[in-house]
Amino acid sequence: MKTIFYLFLNTLSGKGNVITDDYIGIIPVEGILGYRAGLKSDYIPLTTEEANNILKKAGYRGNYNWNRLKFYDPIAQYFYDNFKINHSSLIDLCYEKEDKGIDPIPVIRELIRNKADVIKSTKVVDFYCRNKKDKGRLYIVILYEYYNDEIIGIDVFFDKYKQKKGGTQCRKKKKPYSTLQRRREKLKSLLGRLQN
Repeated sequence: MKTIFYLFLNTLSGKGNVITDDYIGIIPVEGILGYRAGLKSDYIPLTTEEANNILKKAGYRGNYNWNRLKFYDPIAQYFYDNFKINHSSLIDLCYEKEDKGIDPIPVIRELIRNKADVIKSTKVVDFYCRNKKDKGRLYIVILYEYYNDEIIGIDVFFDKYKQKKGGTQCRKKKKPYSTLQRRREKLKSLLGRLQN
């Protein structure tokens, strides 16, 4: 599959003028869809539905495969589609509230209109629901990392509740949504090589 940087609305292809033409591209660092009117404007974040509607108005028929856009992150997009907030803004909000001594969890719940449970944790684990009706409901984990009682990192990931079957717990190791865990693993690997 050939990837492109921008989907220009006038040609419905990767061919166009990035300075003057309207296009859908990927918001740098976030990995989510964004609309931009050339270089005259900043990116406007889009849900998948909004991006598809823009394409339909431009004359595109069918469903576009957004994976064709370079740097598209389907997990980040799913998060934005559900909560209308991007990952880095959520982390920034947590730091901002923590600096002021305010618990960010109630603020986040209100911000996402209670579409998911918001859980503060220091460990990456699966969460299970007690009621069958909650199976599949989304939850967001705000993952805090501390050193000497100081916050040294905040990360965010999300998943859907699972239900335990017959008392067995099929835990799988979760991958945090962003790069915090990968950075830690690289650092541990580097430290291990330095010690040898």
